Amino acid sequence: MMRRPARPVFPGILRWLYLTAPVVVVILVLFTEARDSRPATRATRPAMGTSVTITVLHRSERRARMALEAAYDAIERAEAALSAWRDSSEVSRLNRDRTIVAGSDLQRVLTAARHYYELSSGAFDITVKPVLDVYRAIFADEDRAPTPAERDAARQAVGFEHLTVTGNEVFLSGEAAIDLGGLAKGYIIDRAVAALRRSGIHDGLVNAGGDIRAFGSNNGEPWRIALQNPRDRTDYLAVIALTDYAITTSGDYERYFDPEREYHHIIDPRTGRSATALISATIIAGRAVDADALSTSVFVLGPEEGLALVERLAGVEALLITRGREIRVSSGLDDYLTGSLRVPDGNPELSPEL
Repeated sequence: MMRRPARPVFPGILRWLYLTAPVVVVILVLFTEARDSRPATRATRPAMGTSVTITVLHRSERRARMALEAAYDAIERAEAALSAWRDSSEVSRLNRDRTIVAGSDLQRVLTAARHYYELSSGAFDITVKPVLDVYRAIFADEDRAPTPAERDAARQAVGFEHLTVTGNEVFLSGEAAIDLGGLAKGYIIDRAVAALRRSGIHDGLVNAGGDIRAFGSNNGEPWRIALQNPRDRTDYLAVIALTDYAITTSGDYERYFDPEREYHHIIDPRTGRSATALISATIIAGRAVDADALSTSVFVLGPEEGLALVERLAGVEALLITRGREIRVSSGLDDYLTGSLRVPDGNPELSPEL
């Protein structure tokens, strides 16, 4: 089927977005209850620096609870390899010791990272950590952005040529270091879904800090995911219907260094500067690790190159909000929309929680 060209969304939306401060996309789940529905069993636990909520549908609560334990066990094993918040994790030891024997989780993630580095022509690069560290240190100590010279010095340690994988041995050269924040949450979601399915759960949803993968159905209906406008927690931009797909968002609102969000944690590794063409990039893909890596890649690439990349990939769709407050969508996003893209009337204030 030939794709339709990506397009902006109606002028009324563009005018509303232009008149308001940056829109922040947060993903929520809208649960439906059928008359003869199976009950939902749900648990929330911390992992990878966020909260992971798992919802499963099964008539036996005991069976559901056992499946949840299996899923969190899988997350724990992956976190032991991938977590930047643990000094004992494999990725922390690699950054510290320069060489390690990697387990299967880290090996898989490094393979995915190289794939998206090549697919995005270097816009996605887990070796960008030295530049991120410079931003964090200088803003913390001096409350300013790094100078071009400081950025360029840090960029000397950036590049996949500094990362070598030979079998299960991983090496870092020079001052290189890796940051898996662009795909680790997606990976642990996929590992949790695999564990749930092995436990006999056919329908459920895993939400790791707003990165979501739905599998099976919500009592015979698609899972409905709302892209919310957090200026007004009662309203949203769109409702997405998903069955066996993942959805993630990358944005300049997640972790930023200055009030204007000109300097934030999504760094273009090719320039050493924060990517600023987009406010947010939401991606739908079959696996959470792919959606996670692509949302970062597209955010860095910007609306034109980012949408061009999405249009080349089967089973991938995007919703982007540009710095100029324009909504751009990929040609197949309509297939997932429940109703139309929308924004609320008026000009709601920024939520104080943010």
